[in-house]
Amino acid sequence: HRLGITLGDSWVERIQPTQPQIGLSAAARRRNLRDAFAVRGKPPAHVAILDDVLTTGSTVAALSTALRAADVTRIEVWTVARSAPDHPAGPAK
Repeated sequence: HRLGITLGDSWVERIQPTQPQIGLSAAARRRNLRDAFAVRGKPPAHVAILDDVLTTGSTVAALSTALRAADVTRIEVWTVARSAPDHPAGPAK
């Protein structure tokens, strides 16, 4: 890869069923994703999370928690779009 980044889509898996995030408040989104992800294997110390739409940041936060528990020391977040600040779920923090 030109960026020198290892592409991996199998280091994190969803281990808890969750309801769709659409329509949930920020607090409900956080509760919905609490303990939803686990790390498999040994990811590199530096990872990037690619999120299609950043609304409240709940998904990124839950993924980051799991990755930090697996000794990932640097986490970047790359997002394609961010929801409007007046989105009903609240802005990303």
